[in-house]
Amino acid sequence: MKIYFFNRETGVYLGDEFANEAPMNRGVIVVPRGATTIAPPQGRLGYIVVFDIVTKRWEVRSQWDSENPRDNHPREISRIKCGVRR
Repeated sequence: MKIYFFNRETGVYLGDEFANEAPMNRGVIVVPRGATTIAPPQGRLGYIVVFDIVTKRWEVRSQWDSENPRDNHPREISRIKCGVRR
């Protein structure tokens, strides 16, 4: 069975590998922490694939948004300066 690794802090996709069988339990697949059997969606240029541990779903996020949290977004900064906040 194929497993998909993600960074446990950020959820960012790290790669895939085939899972090992448990040494003492034949037929039982070992899925380590920081991995899932749920296949990620296809990524594309300028986007990153992130696993949400709570919802157990993959998301495709803009690399800009990931590197520049909403509070640092230029439009958000101008709203804050004007006293308007979402």
